[in-house]
Amino acid sequence: MSMPERMLTPVDAAMAALAAAVRPEYRTPLLVPPPGNRLFKFGHCDIPGCAQTAWSRRNMCGAHSLRWFHAQQAGAVWEEWVTTASPHTAPRPCLVQGCEYGRSGHGLCARHVKRWRTERPDAQAAEWAAMISPIHVADPPLTCTIPRCEVWRHGNLPFCSSDQKRWDGFRKSRPDATLEDFVGYVERTSIPVLNLSNLPPRLALEVQYVFQSWVDRGTKRTDLYGWNIAMRALREADETSILDVPASEWVSRIGTASGRATGINNYAAMFFRWGWNELDVLLNGMGWDREYPRDEWRLAYIGYPEYPKRTLDFVPIRQPWLRELAKRWLRHRLALGISVTTTGLDMMALQHLSSCLEAGSTPPASAAEFGRGHIEAWMAQAAIRFPVDRTRTAVLYAIRTFLRTIHQFQWAPELPASTMLHGDDVPRDTRHMPGRAISEFVMAQIETPESLATMRDPAYRVILELMIRCGLRAGDAVHLGLECLVQDDEGNPYLHYLNHKMKRDAYAPVDDELAERLRQQRREVEDRYSGGTATKMFPGRTANIDGTRATTAGGFRHAVQEWLGQLALTDEHGQPVRVTPHQFRHTFGTRLINNDVPQHIVQQLMDHSSPEMTSHYARLHDRTVRRAWEKARKINAEGNEVELDGSHPLAAAQWLRTGIARAKQTLPNGYCGMPVQSDCAHANPCLTCPLFITTPEFLPQHETQLRTTLTLIEKSEAAGHARIAEKNRQIAGNLTRIIDACKSCAPAQIVVGGQPTTDEQERPAHAS
Repeated sequence: MSMPERMLTPVDAAMAALAAAVRPEYRTPLLVPPPGNRLFKFGHCDIPGCAQTAWSRRNMCGAHSLRWFHAQQAGAVWEEWVTTASPHTAPRPCLVQGCEYGRSGHGLCARHVKRWRTERPDAQAAEWAAMISPIHVADPPLTCTIPRCEVWRHGNLPFCSSDQKRWDGFRKSRPDATLEDFVGYVERTSIPVLNLSNLPPRLALEVQYVFQSWVDRGTKRTDLYGWNIAMRALREADETSILDVPASEWVSRIGTASGRATGINNYAAMFFRWGWNELDVLLNGMGWDREYPRDEWRLAYIGYPEYPKRTLDFVPIRQPWLRELAKRWLRHRLALGISVTTTGLDMMALQHLSSCLEAGSTPPASAAEFGRGHIEAWMAQAAIRFPVDRTRTAVLYAIRTFLRTIHQFQWAPELPASTMLHGDDVPRDTRHMPGRAISEFVMAQIETPESLATMRDPAYRVILELMIRCGLRAGDAVHLGLECLVQDDEGNPYLHYLNHKMKRDAYAPVDDELAERLRQQRREVEDRYSGGTATKMFPGRTANIDGTRATTAGGFRHAVQEWLGQLALTDEHGQPVRVTPHQFRHTFGTRLINNDVPQHIVQQLMDHSSPEMTSHYARLHDRTVRRAWEKARKINAEGNEVELDGSHPLAAAQWLRTGIARAKQTLPNGYCGMPVQSDCAHANPCLTCPLFITTPEFLPQHETQLRTTLTLIEKSEAAGHARIAEKNRQIAGNLTRIIDACKSCAPAQIVVGGQPTTDEQERPAHAS
C-alpha cells in the first residue's frame, strides 16, 4: 500500500473504494436500466397499442401511468379509461411524407395545418397529406433535446413542438427548473429511472454501486418505483452512508417516508437489504476475520454462497463465556466440513442449553462454575423440549461432542473434568434402527397413478420418482444439472449427480420411462428460459430470473408432506401412517436387498462409503430371511431332509424371532432347531435329537466325530461296556447317514455360515 493510501481516513478510503468500483456508465444522477434487462422489465404496457415497457404498479408504462394518475384524480373509472386512452406516448412527426416537425393539430405540423386549411379545408387532413408532394430537406434541423425523441426542433427552441409545450408547463410549476431538470422529469415518466438528485455525494455513490451490482448479479425482478421510495428515505435521513445503521433500521423507516407500510414498499426494503450487504462486502470484506466477531454469522460470507439468507445466530446464547466457546466450536465444525444442516441443529442445542442455564437456580457465571449438575438439569429439560427420540438424541450428541471437544483441545482449562455427557447419558441412537423403510402396503397407496397425479407440481413429481426409483436424497435430486442424463456406450441412460453428503460425483442407472420424464422436464425448462441461461433441471420458481438457482429441498419436502397428508395413508390395520420423504431412500435400499441384489451392489447404487451405511438403510424383511432358509436343504439327526410344515416349530413366527434367523443355538457340528426357551430331553449332544439340523459345512466335524465314535465303540467292547458300545453304535449310524446326506447336497441346497448361498444352479454331487 502506498503512503498516500495509508494516510487516507476511513471516510476517504470508503469514497475511494466506491469511486473505483462504480463504472462510468453508472456515474449519473438518473440511473436507467440497460435496454432489455429482465431485472427491471415487467412486459408490455396494458394500454392497447402501446409498445412501451410496463414498469409501474398498474402494469403500464411511465407515460400512461402518469396519465392514469391525472385521470383518476378527475374521477375516471379504470375500465372505461383504459379503452379510450391513446396508445401513443412519444411526440410523432407530421403526416406529410418527409416532414419530421412535431404535430400541431389534425396530425400536421403548424406550417402544413395552415396550407391544408387554405388549399383543401373540405378534405380530411390525412387524405390531403397523402396527396401533396413529399418534402425534401437538404439540411434537416436538429432533433429534439429529449433522448429518443426523433422529431425536429421547433424553430430555434431546444425541443420539438410537443415537448416545448411540456417544458412550458413544467416551468410554470418550477420557475427555477433547468433544462436538465426537465430532461430528467421526462425520463422518469417514460422509462424506469432511479432518481439520485439531492443525495449527498457518498450516498449517491453507494446507490450507484448498489444499482450496478443489481444489474450484474440480481436474481429477481424489481420495481424502481419502490426503489425511488428508498431514495426519499435516504434524502430525509441524517446519515451519510447506508452502512451507518443496520438494514433493518432503514426498512423500518420506509413507512414514514412513503406514508404506506405494505405493497410497493417491499421493493424499497429489497433495496436496503440487498444494498447493505453489497456495500458491506465492498467496504469491509468477507471471510472469518469479518464474521467471527459478529454475533450473527452470515453463511454466504464464510464460503456458503448457496445459503444467501442463512445465518447462525449466537444472540440467544446469553452467557459470554458460553457464546465464545460456541463460536469456536462451530467454526471448528464448519472447518471440518460438517454440513450446514447439522451445524444448525448444533446451534439449536446450544441455544437450549443457554436458556436452561439462565433459568436455573444457580446459573454459572463462567466455565469454571459449569458443572455436572447443570448438565443433568439440562438433560431433564431437553427430554421435555424435544419429545421425539431422534431429535433429542441428536441434541444430546451435539452437546456431548461440544463438551468433549472443549476438553480435548483445552479451550477452557477451568472447565471441570466431570462436566461431560457420557455414553449412558445418551439414549440408544435410533437413527439407524430397522423399520425406516416404508411398508409395501403403504407404498402401494403412494405409487398408484391416481395418487401421483394429485401432486400439483410436475417437477416435484419427477423428483419424488427419482427418490423412489433411484434412492436419491432430496438435496441431491433438487440440485440436478440440466445435463444430468448421460448414456454409456450401449445407449443405456444413467443419472449423473453430485452426492453432497460425500462431496463427490455419482452415477445411478435409470429406466427408460424415468429417463423420458427427465428429458421432458428439460424441454420444459428450456422453454421457460428461452435465452438458454438455465443450468438446473429443477429451477426455483422465484428469485431465479435466469434458471441458475435450483428449487430448495425444504420447499420440496414441504410440498411432499402436504401431498402425503392429502392421501390419508393407513397401515394394514387402518391406522394413520406418517411418512417422511427420506424414507423413500430407505425403501429403495430395502427393496434391492429383498430382491436378492448383493449388498456391495446396493452400496454402489446408493453411493455409500461403507457397507455399514448400506446395512443401516437396507434391512431384510422377515419373509426374505424365511424364504432364503426354506429354499436350502436341511438334514435332521436321522439323515433325512427337514420338511417345514405348518405344525413344525420352525414354521411358526416365534421360530423366526427366537430360532435360526435371530437367536439360533450353534453347536460344534450344526444347529439346534429347538426354540431357545424349550428344555432338551436328549442327554446326548443332539445327534439323536429329531430337531437337530446340519449342513455340509460341518462335514469335517462329522467325519472326525465318526472316527472318534468308532474308536470308542472298540474300546467299550474290549472293556465289556456293552451299553456304552450300543449307545455309540446308534450315534455312529446317525453320523453315517448324516455324512452320506451332506455329501449328496448341491451348493444351492446348503446354508454356509448361517446364510444361504444364492447360486441356484445344479452342480455334480460331491464324490464319495
